[in-house]
Amino acid sequence: MLTILALLGCANEELHSNPLPYLSETKLDDFNFSQPIDYMEQKLVYFMGSETDQNDYTIVNQFNSTSKADLTAAQLLFLSRAVSIGGLGTGCMPAACTYYFVIVDGESVFTIDNELDLMLLIGDVDSPAELHLVLFSEQHYPLFYKEVEDGYRVLASCSDCSGGSGEDLLEVDRRGNVTLIRHINKKQDNTMC
Repeated sequence: MLTILALLGCANEELHSNPLPYLSETKLDDFNFSQPIDYMEQKLVYFMGSETDQNDYTIVNQFNSTSKADLTAAQLLFLSRAVSIGGLGTGCMPAACTYYFVIVDGESVFTIDNELDLMLLIGDVDSPAELHLVLFSEQHYPLFYKEVEDGYRVLASCSDCSGGSGEDLLEVDRRGNVTLIRHINKKQDNTMC
């Protein structure tokens, strides 16, 4: 309970309590991408050792699921076949997983499975939805944010596979560079990856 109060105090004091919506609540129109996009979804691939099948993915988020109904049969086929074993971030204990995005732009379907391609798609980080993508690829889960001169100040939770968890106060500039301002709360459980 004390941790929650400390976090809320920090959020109120430095971030004016602007909660960042969950990525699952984000729509395609919430992004200001550098190119037009017809549809986007986030896929998750689990790695279970040598039997990993890159075609065995889970769709985690559909950014504007109503536009998926408007896709052609060819677009849907390409969308289902767009897979990657590269990805943005890892997790999913006790096994491992990674996620990537699949983009439909006209007749083109492509994957975003690395930070360079993600930042090329985002361009300037100029919306809370884009801020969310940048931090998610850095394995931070934003809670509160405040717009500042060259970007955003963010309170974000984080965790790692060795049992570390906590909250960090971060600054993210318009180019997507993430700077740690300070650790708010750190906890270490002695879990093995």
